[in-house]
Amino acid sequence: MAKQDRPKSITFAAGEKAFFCQCGKSQTFPYCDGTHKGTGQKPMVVTFSEECKKSICHCGKSADFPYCDGSHKILD
Repeated sequence: MAKQDRPKSITFAAGEKAFFCQCGKSQTFPYCDGTHKGTGQKPMVVTFSEECKKSICHCGKSADFPYCDGSHKILD
């Protein structure tokens, strides 16, 4: 999946661990697909302590990545 301009609401289970792309090259963005190997970068690992629904950034511009901060609204 390529980067998209809108966030996606995702429900995470209690104890679920998510690996978010930090290099921007993942084909499964915002999730890590291992493309970063050899770059010195690592994915952001988030473990959710309780079930929750989050708006996940899909444009890659959020200052609060992996969460959406509305930055997609000002993209060209």
